[in-house]
Amino acid sequence: MTTDAPGPCAPDPRVVRDLAIEAAEAVAPRLATVFHDRDTGAQRKGGAHDVVTDADLWAERSLRDHLLAALPSSAVVGEEYGTREGSTHQPGGAHQVRWHVDPIDGTINFATGVPFFCVSIGAEVQGRLVAGVVLDPLREECFATAGEVVECNGRPLQPSEVAEPLDAVLLTNFPYEAQPFGTSQAQRYGELLRGFRATRRLGSVALELAYVAAGRAEAAFAAGAHTWDVAAGAAMLQAAGGRFLTPSGDGPHAWTDGTRAFAAATGALELERTPLPAALAALGGVDVA
Repeated sequence: MTTDAPGPCAPDPRVVRDLAIEAAEAVAPRLATVFHDRDTGAQRKGGAHDVVTDADLWAERSLRDHLLAALPSSAVVGEEYGTREGSTHQPGGAHQVRWHVDPIDGTINFATGVPFFCVSIGAEVQGRLVAGVVLDPLREECFATAGEVVECNGRPLQPSEVAEPLDAVLLTNFPYEAQPFGTSQAQRYGELLRGFRATRRLGSVALELAYVAAGRAEAAFAAGAHTWDVAAGAAMLQAAGGRFLTPSGDGPHAWTDGTRAFAAATGALELERTPLPAALAALGGVDVA
């Protein structure tokens, strides 16, 4: 039995969210066990700063199989295996869901024993995000939205109401290790340090975005993020009334352009009063992925 909605209508976002939660919860226990056993099978994928583990590959296959079995008219866009379509998927169909899946966001943390990583699943229909799930297997925290409210383990959350940049916390992956670091990057990073109360580099873009939507920080900034990194978190940010800005602008489709860089913030924090737009513009013409 599948959960495809009949006719041209899109599946209920709440059903989509629940499917994503089920898929993430199905892989979380094994990821936690592998992390604690320190038997990740890590190897370089594209360079010194880009690694993949046996657990990444297993988890993405498991997530893909779970989602496509439940919704065979959908497609999965994954970090490790690219795009896979379900048995009844019809490209261009108005009701089709595209899942953007990162089996382990924060792989270097996972591979080296730093307890900050997550499973990230974002769902979109024709370019618009309809649901997002970010699950932390170690803390057993599942952040989720179906587009109306952000929850953690079923409990509604509220974003921060901090409005002053110097009272706000920024979460970032900048400077990005895969990009050459020089005087201009150092100056830009210094501006970020001076522009916020605190700046933290935690190592998982998806979990950082979830933290902003959940009220644990006020802003996030990243370079070199892909749709599978940002889709779930951007869905939560939209549900929480925040902004997701890329070099091409912001709005409901901005997350699809997050492969170079993005700046995100709660609705209460005015991005233009922070150093983030200037930093984003500086990175906008550079391919850092």
